[in-house]
Amino acid sequence: MKFDSRWRKVDCDRIIRENKDMTAWFTGEYSQDDMWSMFRYRMGFGEAETAVLLAALIKAGAKFK
Repeated sequence: MKFDSRWRKVDCDRIIRENKDMTAWFTGEYSQDDMWSMFRYRMGFGEAETAVLLAALIKAGAKFK
């Protein structure tokens, strides 16, 4: 996958469609609480960033157990 510095929304739609099934976010392996803890405590994201990441994943079709 090419990581250009700027992605348009159409690029993001294609990237999600092509890659989502290779992630734990779209296979239901993790709970939303697990993802919250991972972003916040293991990866060190702030509360607002974590909320936006989870909301974006859910909006893109993420499936949590």
